Amino acid sequence: MSLILGIDPGLDGALAVLDSRGSWTVHDTPTLTIKSARGSRRVYAVSSLTRLVTSAMSCDAPAVVRAGHCVETDRWPSYPSRVCWAEPPAWAVTQFVARVPVLGSTADTVEAL
Repeated sequence: MSLILGIDPGLDGALAVLDSRGSWTVHDTPTLTIKSARGSRRVYAVSSLTRLVTSAMSCDAPAVVRAGHCVETDRWPSYPSRVCWAEPPAWAVTQFVARVPVLGSTADTVEAL
């Protein structure tokens, strides 16, 4: 049976497991709250995350090894460290602009969209 593991990185992320039969489960990323004199902060519960992943898949699967390393180092090489904006291709912009009514057009034109 094959499994697919989906990872939404981040402290508010999740793990999803889909098997070849179509069964799936989703788990919130396990975290701990560390309290100190300066306040509190959340961190990954690495041991809980490791147990969660290894219970779903073979521990030596490349994706599991890679995910474990990413969680421990908090480095996700497939994701940029900056905010990225998706831009539509030029043809889509042209098509959209052709549909947008010009200011001052009638309500009938707007409803036709």
